[in-house]
Amino acid sequence: MLTGLRIQNFKSWRDSGAIRLAPVTVLFGANSSGKTSLIQLLLLLRQSAANTDRRRVLDLGDANSLVELGTFNDLVHNHRAADSLSFTISWTGERTDLLEGFILLDDYYAPLHFDAKIIQAPDGPLAVDNFGYSIANEYFSVNRNGPDSYRLHSVSHSERHNLGVPTRFYGFPELDDIPPTEINALGGLEYEFERALAKISYVGPMRENPRRSYLWTGTVPSDVGKKGERAVEALLAAQITAGSVSGPVRDGSGASLPEQVGRWLRDMKVIHSFELRELVAGRRIFELVVRTRPDSPEVLLTDVGFGVSQILPVLVQSYYAERSGTVIFEQPEIHLHPSVQSQLADVFIDAARTQGVQFLIESHSEHLLRRLQRRLAEGVVTAGDVALYFVEYGPDGSVLRELELDETGNIRNWPDGFFGDDFSDIATVARLSAEHRLRTARGGTDA
Repeated sequence: MLTGLRIQNFKSWRDSGAIRLAPVTVLFGANSSGKTSLIQLLLLLRQSAANTDRRRVLDLGDANSLVELGTFNDLVHNHRAADSLSFTISWTGERTDLLEGFILLDDYYAPLHFDAKIIQAPDGPLAVDNFGYSIANEYFSVNRNGPDSYRLHSVSHSERHNLGVPTRFYGFPELDDIPPTEINALGGLEYEFERALAKISYVGPMRENPRRSYLWTGTVPSDVGKKGERAVEALLAAQITAGSVSGPVRDGSGASLPEQVGRWLRDMKVIHSFELRELVAGRRIFELVVRTRPDSPEVLLTDVGFGVSQILPVLVQSYYAERSGTVIFEQPEIHLHPSVQSQLADVFIDAARTQGVQFLIESHSEHLLRRLQRRLAEGVVTAGDVALYFVEYGPDGSVLRELELDETGNIRNWPDGFFGDDFSDIATVARLSAEHRLRTARGGTDA
């Protein structure tokens, strides 16, 4: 699970400062304030680590990628390609036994930190200026001496010079004649970081329209896709194989993934029930049939309100994600009724607790925020379970402000115009209503 993030000189961010990432983290703010840029940095690192070209520092993406960022000049702050891009990520390790014999750890699930600085080399390609891993009291750093020349430094071990280029933006250069324990430690750090990035999934703000039928080829998707296009495929994989390679399909109550999703759709009063039904036995072509009410006839997903197809990928991914994985949603509330927006907060809280999934959410929903505040006041979640931020754009770029909540869920540092000028609107309506009543009482004339 990711626990912290800091970015410098990335798009609208000159310096985000240290960002605490909780099991449920929500970013609020106006359009074009910089919220999406925070998400894009994580998606950039995710797709760069997955790229098969190990010498490619960053995969800036194309139309088929999680994120498409153009050139380094496009993504660096104020488009100053001579500046460096820097970032720090913190997360909780899962296999720190890989460092056994080299680093003394008191906690098996030790916190890890990675930092890097990326530059545009004078000859054109991107290059790693430096990167480092820290765990316990140990810090490993790789620094650039010049083109294709790096050195490795360890706090408690010797330096090595004249090494080759790193792998991607985080992998140690090839090393010869070093003790096996050190090789295992360096490989273990890379493994932990790759694993944390690989467990990031993303669902964007516009989900794919439903289809009248779905072909399941037997594959088990890793996630529902950035447009939710594989949501039904994930449901089919869970229903037919009774398991998923990407995560648990049953929670502590024993409910399967389709049952969990169906329960939420019913509780939200979106639909009463749904069923994945094979059209012809053995052909693996399915249709998703729904009942909007207990006594209503069955219809296809394509024949009900648009909101159902928009919320379905959100619910599926929330319970399909791998344990300790990070699920990123952009505007999960889009096209949803206010009451459903409120209940999304309960979905995220429940999945975080029962499935061990982490959520990073970009939202404009006041209803989602109010429900989180209520759950804090009720003691359902603690301040450590939730991190709420307001993003705004200032003279020097994007600025992040963590919302301070007391034990009753009230926000101590409520920003001006957080969700528009509600109080002004309410006061204006009240004033005009009073004036109307006064005119009516006086026979329709003003005094």
